[in-house]
Amino acid sequence: MKIFLSFLCILLLIGGAAPRAYAQPPIKKIFQTIGQRFSKKLNPIPAQIKKVLSRKTNSAAKKSPYIFTSLEETSAYYARMRRVPPFPLPQQKDELYRGMALNASGQELRHILKNGLEVSKTHSLNFSAYDGKQYPDYQKAIYATPQLPLALTFALNDVRFDKHIPVIIHLKRVSDNRITSIPHDVPVSWIRRVSALLTINGYTLWGEIRLTQDDKFLFIPYLPRAAAQEELGK
Repeated sequence: MKIFLSFLCILLLIGGAAPRAYAQPPIKKIFQTIGQRFSKKLNPIPAQIKKVLSRKTNSAAKKSPYIFTSLEETSAYYARMRRVPPFPLPQQKDELYRGMALNASGQELRHILKNGLEVSKTHSLNFSAYDGKQYPDYQKAIYATPQLPLALTFALNDVRFDKHIPVIIHLKRVSDNRITSIPHDVPVSWIRRVSALLTINGYTLWGEIRLTQDDKFLFIPYLPRAAAQEELGK
């Protein structure tokens, strides 16, 4: 401590003897250096801890719910992306999945959230109805699958190179067939949740999407896969 006080007195004498304009910068720099050394000794923060804290901060920001009137600004050219984030939710035994690529504005998605899936809007034909009933020839049908990776291919491997919204519609399980044929409208009551892939503030995120009471989109980003599995297991 005595050495430090002696050193401080010498610095003050030098500062008083030299012109102020020239004496201030070196003294200021020296004191900054001394302060940094004392700060490191009193409060060391390893680089790894800083990285973890930074990741947690970014992660917390991503988990915040978002509200949108239109999804135009959050859709992207996913067909051109080199890397799309993996779907974070695990496959469930009591769900069927339908993967779709919907228009960028969100109008189609809003209609589905309100009205369910309408069989008249599909081009697929019934081949073996999930309920075992006989239907007229050329009856249209909505396809779904219990295999989540298969549904994801339909949501993401889209041939169009325009902006769109990949979605996974989670339906109640009515069949274990790899391709489940539903030859009628799918009511809203069959929809467990709707997952969507959006690009927000430079981040591409999977999350659940709903409608608010005033007809806006509420988007809730999912947790990382391990945390999501734990959450679903509760």
